[in-house]
Amino acid sequence: MAPITFTPEEGKAALESAYLAARDDNWDGAGSKRVEHSTYGYAQQFLQFIPNNMALPDIVADPDGEILFEWDYGPRQVFSVSIGRDGMLSYAGLFDRNKVHGRVPFVGALPSDILNSFELLSKHVGS
Repeated sequence: MAPITFTPEEGKAALESAYLAARDDNWDGAGSKRVEHSTYGYAQQFLQFIPNNMALPDIVADPDGEILFEWDYGPRQVFSVSIGRDGMLSYAGLFDRNKVHGRVPFVGALPSDILNSFELLSKHVGS
């Protein structure tokens, strides 16, 4: 069964909600850093590059001020990308026995490691 895809409006609304909830320092009451506008901008760009066959990820603010996109399709079927204020993408995934992780700059296109991870995740979910 293929994941349910999302509309651009749904993605934008989820991202905006995460950003608005974390615009001030200590937004979680535990000393968190605010999400900078530059982080939000990079996250908006990243959202546009998510393949059409992917489901809407959970989009949340991290206490470190980054925005996290996470696809969790059950045990050993998870992929996440965290976006920093400087456009750095930190990613990690688990696809059955395959693990991936890394940190790469976002320069207007998705790095091949992240595209390959999307492909791996969609293959495992569709099986």
